[in-house]
Amino acid sequence: MQMDLESVDVETFVFKADKCLEKIKNKCDKLEVQSEKLQEVTEEAKSVQQIIDNDGDLCDQAMECYMDLKHFKDKINSKREQKKKRLMFTKMKSLQ
Repeated sequence: MQMDLESVDVETFVFKADKCLEKIKNKCDKLEVQSEKLQEVTEEAKSVQQIIDNDGDLCDQAMECYMDLKHFKDKINSKREQKKKRLMFTKMKSLQ
C-alpha cells in the first residue's frame, strides 16, 4: 500500500478502513462458525460410518445364524425323512 498520505482524505480513509476491517472480521467469524459446523459434520459422518459398519457386521452375523439354523432344520428334516423311509421299509418287509 504505497500511497501519498498527504493526498488522502484521512477521515475517508479511516472510515473505509474501518468498514473493510469490519467486513474482514465478519468473514472470519463466519468462517469460524463454518469450520465448527464442518468439524461437527465430520465427526457425525464418522459416527454414521461406524454405525453402518456395525450394522453390516450384525447383518453378517444374522445371516450366519440364519444359514446355521436353515442347515440344522434341513438336517432334521432329512433325518425325519430317512426315519419315515426306514419305518415304511420295515412295515413293508413285515407284510411280506
